[in-house]
Amino acid sequence: MTDLDLDILAQKVALRLLSMEEYLDKIEASAYAKIGQKRLVSLVKQGVIKGYPDQDNKGQWIFSKSSIKRYRLLKMEEYGTSPSLEEDIDNDGDDERILKSLRRKVGLSCER
Repeated sequence: MTDLDLDILAQKVALRLLSMEEYLDKIEASAYAKIGQKRLVSLVKQGVIKGYPDQDNKGQWIFSKSSIKRYRLLKMEEYGTSPSLEEDIDNDGDDERILKSLRRKVGLSCER
């Protein structure tokens, strides 16, 4: 493989890793989002974040970490603050905004 082939492969691997979905239980999601557990369930019911009742544990919920992160980023932007790309990567790097930014940096189309 040439250096160019290795660079392309590394970019594809990085993009795939960034697009993987991760789920959190109610306690983990509440701590991650710094939002109360009841508020998280309310946000799911409003369609603001992704989540669903855990079928294995009655009364428990599972939440999409990336949807919580998108919600937090939107709230930060509403108040005029937004973390830098480096902060996003340090704090998980799992949102669509980072993926688009990386695609732009490596010259790939932002459209799927």
